[in-house]
Amino acid sequence: MKSFVHKHPVLAYFFLTFVITWTCWLTVFMVFEPYRALPELAPATLLIILEILAKIGACGPGIAAIILTLMLYGKSELRELVNRIFRWRVNPIYYVFALLMPIAIFMIPLSIELMLGESFPNTIVVYGLLGFIFHFLVRLLLGNYEEEIGWRGFAQHHLQKTQSPIKMSFIIGLPHALWHIPMFLIEEGSIDLLVFLIYTIRVVIFTFLVTWLYSKTQSILLTALLHVTVNESSLFLAVNTFQGIFILMVLIAIVGIILILFYSENRTNVDDIVKP
Repeated sequence: MKSFVHKHPVLAYFFLTFVITWTCWLTVFMVFEPYRALPELAPATLLIILEILAKIGACGPGIAAIILTLMLYGKSELRELVNRIFRWRVNPIYYVFALLMPIAIFMIPLSIELMLGESFPNTIVVYGLLGFIFHFLVRLLLGNYEEEIGWRGFAQHHLQKTQSPIKMSFIIGLPHALWHIPMFLIEEGSIDLLVFLIYTIRVVIFTFLVTWLYSKTQSILLTALLHVTVNESSLFLAVNTFQGIFILMVLIAIVGIILILFYSENRTNVDDIVKP
């Protein structure tokens, strides 16, 4: 078993991540499903337990990364992983990219929709501008570290030694999208295949941006910030029409491919990146 993990660390990582997350999330789905029609009938204690279990499931990528790092490389490599989580001394332009690029991308198709007579997203109407800013700042503080520690800190960190950025984006992006399947079941009770297909394409395309950012900075902190900004943009600046969604995905693809092609031409060996 250990020899297989040594030979195929990324495959082992994906397997362990899915086992941890899907065990937790599918348990939440099956236990909560009888109460879906009338959730107010669910015991408060049960809801708290299910919420905790859901949070543990969300931490699956990070937990798997920590377990495998200790198993394969020991405490010294775990300390190096922690260093990458808090690596903040990078060119400020990468902070600008992580915090503003997704907002700019989402604003273009949303603006087109508004000009064509569509209404503002409900979340903007409900929360308002100040609510959006507050929600965004809170999410920035919490980050998506529990995921990025695994997807970038372990999976991409191994793949970048042998794979091109484009291949890495597909290798990580597809499992990342499939990893969310139980969450769709928890939230909706079933999966709309067309909706999930569009979601999968969007996740893979956005992975191009995250792959580029981690390749340039080796900072889990920066990719977590980008992850948060993407999630918040998709919540508050959501497009509702097919045309809007199509424009959004085309824009993301263009930006991601340009960045990755530029990076590939000017690639720096990751061992040469100065560590804090």
